[in-house]
This record gives sequence, C-alpha cells and structure tokens, in this order.
Amino acid sequence: MTIRAFVALPPPAALLGALEDLGHDLDCGRPVPEENLHVTLAFLGEHDRHVLEDVALELDRIRTPAPLIGFDGIGRFGSKRPTAAHALCTPNPELSALHDAVRRAAAAGGVALKRRKFIPHVTLARFPASHPADGDLERWSEEHAGFAAGPLPAPYFALYRSELTRGGPVYSEAMRFGFT
Repeated sequence: MTIRAFVALPPPAALLGALEDLGHDLDCGRPVPEENLHVTLAFLGEHDRHVLEDVALELDRIRTPAPLIGFDGIGRFGSKRPTAAHALCTPNPELSALHDAVRRAAAAGGVALKRRKFIPHVTLARFPASHPADGDLERWSEEHAGFAAGPLPAPYFALYRSELTRGGPVYSEAMRFGFT
C-alpha cells in the first residue's frame, strides 16, 4: 500500500484568521479548510511506509532556526483556466534554506524529487472542473492585491499524509519536526 505524502509548514496560529478571512471572501471555487492550510516545502508523491520512515529519519536530522512566515500579496496558478488561488509568502533566506534541507533529506531517504521553482504560498481555494473560477476571482484579485500579514516564526514543520476524497484532499500529520 502506498501513501501520498508531502512536507510542509503550518502557518503560525496568529495568521490563520487573516488567511481564513481572505479565503472566505472568494465566492468561487472550493475553499481549503483551515486545518488544511500549509506552506508546502516538498511534495513527495506516493511511496510505501518504509520509504517514508526513512525520509522521516532524515527530516529529523534537520537543524535550522524557525523561518519567518509572512504574506505579501496573492496569486493564482493556471493562466488560461485557474486551478488555485493562494496567498504568497514573503521570500526569505531561512525559508529557502529549509526548503533546500527538506529536498536533501528526501533524497537521502530515497525519494528523488522533481526540480521545480520554489514558490512559497498557502493555497486558499481550488478550482476543479466542478467548481471553476468565475468573475469573482477577478474582483477578489483586485481587492486583495495588497494583502500582507506577519511575519511570525513558523511553529514547526511536518510530514503529512494526503488522502484524496470526492470532497477534496484530507491532510493529516504523520510526524512533526522542531527547529533549533
């Protein structure tokens, strides 16, 4: 049996209300529930439990200070047909260093990751074919272009399990990791 997994940071608790308000102001798409909000550091894909245990051992060796998580603007993925709307994280060296450390840990644990540009963000809504984006996305984008919140230290990072359901993905923490 394979497990779909990723490594991510939960937003600092003090920023959840601002993210939730931002997402609730978008009247189209499928909103991401508060408990699923996160900043993805690496999508691992589907692997058996033993591989993910090896990755978890490597993740536990990461020694880095807590990166600051702040937000500076909004965005969307998908140019012709938007697939998701998100809050953009303010880039910082500590967040990039953690992303790189997680990639190295995944490789050392046996998971080769595709090389992708790291765009730290929190997805607020998804636009599957059953819930496509509409004109409200344009209104929302214009009204919230200057969105800013934080920064605050990330509380921890975690290995998450992702289960795909008809109602959208459901995420659960498999293991937490602290900062120095």
